Amino acid sequence: MGISEVRRLGCEIKEHENFILCYMGQTAGQYGVGFVINRVIKNNIDSFIGISERLAILNIDIGGQKISILQVYFPTTDAKETEIDELYESIEKALQTAYPHVILMGDFNAKVGAPKENEDLVMKQYGHGTRNNRGQKLINFALEHKLTIINTCFKKKPNQKWTWRSPNGLYKNEIDYILTNQPRSFTNLEILNLNYPSDHRTIRGTIKLSKHKLSRARFTNKQGCRLKCEEDIAKYKDILKLKLSEAPYHQGKETVHTCYEKISNAISESLKLTQGNKRNQKQKIIQERTEKLLQRRKALQSTKSKTRSMKNELSALYKIVNKYIKKDYSKYRQDTIMRHLQQCGSTKKPFKELRTNYSWIKGLKSQDKEIYKRCDIVNTATEFYRNLYSDNNNNITTSNNNKEDQFKDFIEIDETEVIETIKKLKLDKSPGSDNITNEVLKAETKQPIEQAGFRKGFSTTDHIHTIELIKEKYQEQQRTLYITFIDYQKAFDSVSHNSIWESLVEQGVEEVHIKTIQNIYNNNKGRIKLESTGPCFPIKRGVRQGDPLSPTLFITILENIINKLDWCRLGLRIKDEYLSHLRFADDLVLLSETADQMQSMIESLHQASTKIGLEMNLTKTKIMTNSNWKKTHNNQRRTTRIC
Repeated sequence: MGISEVRRLGCEIKEHENFILCYMGQTAGQYGVGFVINRVIKNNIDSFIGISERLAILNIDIGGQKISILQVYFPTTDAKETEIDELYESIEKALQTAYPHVILMGDFNAKVGAPKENEDLVMKQYGHGTRNNRGQKLINFALEHKLTIINTCFKKKPNQKWTWRSPNGLYKNEIDYILTNQPRSFTNLEILNLNYPSDHRTIRGTIKLSKHKLSRARFTNKQGCRLKCEEDIAKYKDILKLKLSEAPYHQGKETVHTCYEKISNAISESLKLTQGNKRNQKQKIIQERTEKLLQRRKALQSTKSKTRSMKNELSALYKIVNKYIKKDYSKYRQDTIMRHLQQCGSTKKPFKELRTNYSWIKGLKSQDKEIYKRCDIVNTATEFYRNLYSDNNNNITTSNNNKEDQFKDFIEIDETEVIETIKKLKLDKSPGSDNITNEVLKAETKQPIEQAGFRKGFSTTDHIHTIELIKEKYQEQQRTLYITFIDYQKAFDSVSHNSIWESLVEQGVEEVHIKTIQNIYNNNKGRIKLESTGPCFPIKRGVRQGDPLSPTLFITILENIINKLDWCRLGLRIKDEYLSHLRFADDLVLLSETADQMQSMIESLHQASTKIGLEMNLTKTKIMTNSNWKKTHNNQRRTTRIC
């Protein structure tokens, strides 16, 4: 559905539960054009291009047939002719890059009337009203570009032709049109009377394509993967116990992967049986009083002969209904926020529940070229991450000795360990490819307290307190202090796998555990998931995002780097000890009393980091000092080279 006068600012693509909204607007509260697209054809969207607040293009590909749909919103009769000419020029430029099958539609604010001689190429005999100057200009444009006005192709009654009604209700004209260069693809065009406050009526055109579109069943939403109440949780547990007893997963000859598949299938089937075929039930938003007013307004709209009192009542209902709908939505939002604040004190949860859409990436810039096609966006993102995770010189080396005696001293993972690990899982996290969330594994409603860092009992507060104490002491003693804040660029994604194994060996981790981690990282693949999913690409470096083991592995790598640096006599001397740095995850703070020493520390750290694939983020790496720069360095600026 094309929309004229969207009245939304910006160029956005937002996906809602049942539809996708694309719009372009440049003036707050005025003008704007866009499209409302059924999610059934979500994967058929090729690109959306917002040219101006009066012109937007939607390119779709259905069954191999590529169609360019241009939505327009022409200025009213009060506008200058130059504005009309500029819009026609923009449409002409857009047609030059459009697909062979073109549909031009929207509010033209023009009356084409009945056809005249030699206009049968663009008009048929079923025109409506009297032509005006704007209508003649539209006819001339259609003749120039061989576009047929579909409104004139189908015979309809006069009361089923008009698309706009004047504010006083006395005048009804046809000013909204659909034009195309392939009129035979249209099988019908009709005017709809929808129950919404507008002086325009909706035009619906029916197109017949040579190939059948895909079945709706293929595009249905996936089964919900969250348990909403205690009753569902109890039912889910009972079904899961039954499923696991029917297909035991601990038989001697089965592999780990086979056991995992059995457990995963049992969880998924139990979840489906618990929730049934029902969709997620939503809280009622519109109150009963508002629904009654909507029904009354609809009844008055369908009344053909209205009295003066009925017209006044209808006019008042438009205002009252809009007011009550806003109140109902406001009350719903307030109740939702209060419910979550009382339950868990979270503002993030009500935001997620109240959010009705999520935005698409409308375009990318690659090699100074703007990309708008959906498939090209996915491919560009895939290629970016393919290059990010590629490492031609990094092959996971494993021993050829695969004898079972390597694992004879391996301590089996106890069932209680698995249970304790599941209890520590955080909630409200995205599921993996199996679509099983942590809530389903835990099957409980209580929220755990989130830890601030990777080590229990430690947080950035400790380091901030340390830096504050150091700063105060050095200010009291009037001593020079240099502090450098190091930040690594894409730290978790850049480390080489070989550096992980080397660090684990240096930390004294047993070989059997290293082999296990190597097997986890071997032949890993990733996929880009936007509104659609891209092709697979290999992951040859970096630690796994979202894996509880990843922070520990990265800390081990960083520890190995620091241990190789000769910093035992560098940094701040505190009694008989030296404090050269502070660390929290991938953020480092270097401490020194002289600029020369600080430069030496940065350069040595940079060299050691580069060897394992880590690069310093120059835009976020900062140096702070309390020294008098002009006095100490005689107005000569000092630079620290790290590249």
